[in-house]
Amino acid sequence: MTVIVHRTAGQPAWWLFGAGLAFAAWWGLPLLENPQLENHFFGLFWYSMLALGAVLWAFPSEQCVTASHIERRYCLFGVAPIWSQCHVVGDFSGIALDQEPGLFGRDSVWLLFKGKDGVPPLVFARYRATVAQIAAAQAKAEELARLTGLPFALESESGG
Repeated sequence: MTVIVHRTAGQPAWWLFGAGLAFAAWWGLPLLENPQLENHFFGLFWYSMLALGAVLWAFPSEQCVTASHIERRYCLFGVAPIWSQCHVVGDFSGIALDQEPGLFGRDSVWLLFKGKDGVPPLVFARYRATVAQIAAAQAKAEELARLTGLPFALESESGG
């Protein structure tokens, strides 16, 4: 049985975000070590925002696709599955690439399954809008189309 998996935890951006959180925690230490009460207030705010970021970072998602099912799992540090959603491939009408303008830097290209009959679209992966990354997204979309039997057409080809 063929399975296609996309993991967020294995990507360099996930590791860099974790390192950034650790650096921000170290950088905020003077707020807690200072004897002034106002600095403790700002330190509490600083570390509560870091805690929120750490919770979001600690549970990355992964998508697993077989010929009949699409499963999204949220795993603790990318290792231990905590929560999962399973969808039937028949709930989707096709595979598409959707490009979203970026506010900072390059655009994002989203590889998604288009829902039918009121089913919302399911994002499989996100890529940066570089020539190499768009080619990788197209190759992954074609691989998913072969596995699931869902049609894949580029937006420019489908009139979108």
